[in-house]
Amino acid sequence: MLILHYLQDLLLSGPHRGTAEVCARLTAAGFPCAAASLSGDGPGRIFFEERGVELHLVGGPDDTALVQGLKLARLARRIGATALHGHPNRLPTWVAGPAAGLPAFVTFHRYGFDPPYLRLLTRLSSPFMAGYACVSRRVRDYLLDVVRLHPSRVALVPNGLDTGRFRPGLFDKKEARRGLGIEPGRTVLGYAGRLGHRKGLDHLLRAAAGLPGSLVLLAGEGYHEQNLRRLAGELGIADRVRFLGKIPDPRPVYAACDLVVAVGRGESFNRGMAEPLAMEVPAAGL
Repeated sequence: MLILHYLQDLLLSGPHRGTAEVCARLTAAGFPCAAASLSGDGPGRIFFEERGVELHLVGGPDDTALVQGLKLARLARRIGATALHGHPNRLPTWVAGPAAGLPAFVTFHRYGFDPPYLRLLTRLSSPFMAGYACVSRRVRDYLLDVVRLHPSRVALVPNGLDTGRFRPGLFDKKEARRGLGIEPGRTVLGYAGRLGHRKGLDHLLRAAAGLPGSLVLLAGEGYHEQNLRRLAGELGIADRVRFLGKIPDPRPVYAACDLVVAVGRGESFNRGMAEPLAMEVPAAGL
């Protein structure tokens, strides 16, 4: 048995870290896993290297879903994979599964963003899939009620959290703030994850504009960063928003915060909210 888990890219984000954790733990339990990125290298490779997970770079950022699926199928045959797990892009899975002759399944993390044609394709292709996993009841309800998949094709598999890594008492708040150069007495709001439109960080900046003296920490990278910088300037809080860039460990950032905020659009389970809560750092989200 060898399960091949694939990701669209190698960003520094929760799903990427979670995939690396799953691969490592399943392998240690006697269920070998390998991972693949469909669009080349990226900073998220550190998650897999730290855990000793076999990682393959399948394609490039300009490959179509068809090309990615064929390359994924070729890799699966070459390394002797017995199953495919898409995380979260479905299109390459629909190609790779039949092309490699392997059972394939996909995990859904969010809901409400699929155009009608993709919902239709998901429904029509479901008989040929091994199944779909949903990280929450809300996502499962979306697949059953909106996409209209048969219940036999959908499984509820809630996200887990490493409470050994995220636990109270790991970091002193004053030390964490000193390490980030934050002066005493500031009200600190924080976020760690990908800087994308779906993360709803514009809501966070607008809220911070109404909290005089507050400081916002944004840890991560993403295509939406310049828009967020522009918005911070328009709101007059550019000097109160710190873009920390990519970080290998979000825990010191969480520890420095008075409140961690996770306001993603269409996300049903946000690790950026669950992780600080496990450290007993207050968190709020939509």
